[in-house]
Amino acid sequence: MVVQSYNKLLGVCIPTYRRPDWLRKCVNSIVAGAAPFNVPIFIADDSEDHTNDEAIAELKARYRWVFCSPNSKNLGIDRNILKAVSLCECRYAWLLGEDDQMHPLAISRIISLLESDATPPAFICVNYSAIDASGMRCLRERTLALDFDLTVPARTFVEEFAWASGFIGACIVETERWRQVDSQKYLGTYFAHLGVICEYIANLEVAIVAEPLVQNRCGSPSAFSWSGATFDVMEGFAAVMERLRPIFGEETCLRGARRFSEAHHFGTLRFLCYARAGGAYGQAEYRRVVAGSGRPVAFKAIAKGLTVVPPRLLRCLQRFKTLSTRGDGTFR
Repeated sequence: MVVQSYNKLLGVCIPTYRRPDWLRKCVNSIVAGAAPFNVPIFIADDSEDHTNDEAIAELKARYRWVFCSPNSKNLGIDRNILKAVSLCECRYAWLLGEDDQMHPLAISRIISLLESDATPPAFICVNYSAIDASGMRCLRERTLALDFDLTVPARTFVEEFAWASGFIGACIVETERWRQVDSQKYLGTYFAHLGVICEYIANLEVAIVAEPLVQNRCGSPSAFSWSGATFDVMEGFAAVMERLRPIFGEETCLRGARRFSEAHHFGTLRFLCYARAGGAYGQAEYRRVVAGSGRPVAFKAIAKGLTVVPPRLLRCLQRFKTLSTRGDGTFR
């Protein structure tokens, strides 16, 4: 029997930008689990220069439910993520970065959850693993230290778990509720998607899946398309929490911002070493972020010294630490 239409319950949405090899790997990892359910894949291509054309043509030839919408001009991170969801005509949209990968059973797991629940959740936060920039080593099996699924009120989500949904692959949104939010107020934060999610779930509950269903490629700022704006991105989370204050109040949003900083060690020497290794921290960042802060003199002295440490040296130390980590970048 010829299938006339794709699955209207769940679609996968990928904002992409000039990384065709990673895009191929990402989509191929989705297809493995999506094909039995005819789950569509929607790609919002922000490349402008046809970098991804060949890869997208190959992916369309392999899987009939791959759809791509190239942007006539570069939209930037926030707007392209929003556009990716706008392409999806399914009830739920699962966001995924172009350089991330999906567990072979991830689609089946989520469809089962959505079909078995008498009242399907308005938002699903999916746990994920962290892999290094090469995609070969597993750095952390579970980002959220959970052994079982949870259902939590929106306020608890904002305070304790929203930081993890800064990674778009953790986010499965209900498209109808998503479209009811004016996303413009969250643009420029690098977390516009999270602002929209938190606003529309304000009086609802959130489902959190404990099993890691996605791999997040990280390990160095250089792994990210926004590596040149690393500090802006880190500060952007606090900005989106600030814009959510009228909805959740000052205390909840401060807790959410603090949780993000703690999870990423933002504002610590450890973070500065990480940023320097990825080429995202130097004299300019020291002057802007550290020099005029209220940090102790010793902290500033070490932070200034880091600006002249060769990034290559720090990358070697980082690699040594990574190689001592158990596991590889494959799902088991």
